[in-house]
Amino acid sequence: MNHISITGNLGKDPVTRYTPSGKKCCSFSVACNRTYTDSSGEKQEAVTWVNVEVWNGMGEACQKYLSKGRHVLVEGRLDIRPYVD
Repeated sequence: MNHISITGNLGKDPVTRYTPSGKKCCSFSVACNRTYTDSSGEKQEAVTWVNVEVWNGMGEACQKYLSKGRHVLVEGRLDIRPYVD
C-alpha cells in the first residue's frame, strides 16, 4: 500500500497547468517543519520541502482556496521521479 500524509505550510501560491489532452494539474510545495534535540542537547529545526501535484477537480479546488502560507494536510500516493537536468 502506498499512502502518505503530509502537513505543513504552502511555500507559494498554487500553479495550474494543462496537459495536451486538457487535464488540469495544480502544483504547489509544502514546507514540513520538524524540531528535534541533537546529540549535544541543543534544539534544532529542520524543514523538508515536498512538491505536490493535484489533478482534475481537486486541483481546481486547490487553485481556488489555497494560497502561500496556508496550513494544509495532504493525503495521497507517493511517487518519486528522478531529476533530469
